[in-house]
Amino acid sequence: MSDATSIYTPARHEPLPSTAWDEDVAARAIDDIVADAFANFHPTNFWPIHPLDRSPDRADALKSVYYSAAGVVLALADLDLADTRDRVSEAVLMAIDGRNRQDATKLYPHAVDTELMGRVGTLMLVSKLFPSVDIDQRLESVFASHDPLPPTGLVWGSAGMALAALLR
Repeated sequence: MSDATSIYTPARHEPLPSTAWDEDVAARAIDDIVADAFANFHPTNFWPIHPLDRSPDRADALKSVYYSAAGVVLALADLDLADTRDRVSEAVLMAIDGRNRQDATKLYPHAVDTELMGRVGTLMLVSKLFPSVDIDQRLESVFASHDPLPPTGLVWGSAGMALAALLR
């Protein structure tokens, strides 16, 4: 039994299988997830929002590293898939960034420039996938132009910005 304060809600999780770990089965599962991600990618709408994340105040597709589009690209890039760069261009990432900024301005204006909810994460992702693109000036502009953020952690606040500044 779980209550509102529980992190684990059995109905929202799949039970662990009773079978032994099998690297080939895991690799096939990852391949299936990647194929599904690429099959459901749209160059202007990106990926649909997960049904459990839908609400009347959110767009049909979220774009941040934390919620959706940029985070999916980051996951695909971390798998070191060559076709990630072929399918998700710098222009697509910049479109994700622009749409994320519009959503953030409306939904959480205090986090428009943060690492995981805002544009800093997307700009760093552009740098990771397309190292020849110089984003330092764009990042410097974002760092310099935002108001000091509250210390609300990596997702919403100054800790994420500090980490982004350190990692770039």
